[in-house]
Amino acid sequence: MLTAEPTIEDHTWRWREAQALARTAYTAWREQGGATAYAAYRDAQDRADDAQDALAWRFHSLARST
Repeated sequence: MLTAEPTIEDHTWRWREAQALARTAYTAWREQGGATAYAAYRDAQDRADDAQDALAWRFHSLARST
């Protein structure tokens, strides 16, 4: 069974959502401080970085196939 590949829009939405969460976590860390808040921020930023990488990979894979 074939599954549909996520579109550029799907990847863009996932990246923007993850980046918004990372910004919120960053703000919380800056306001509260502490190791737990920093770890939450880094985790959120890592997810945003992964989403950005997936978006870039999808964009470049589409560009190569045309």
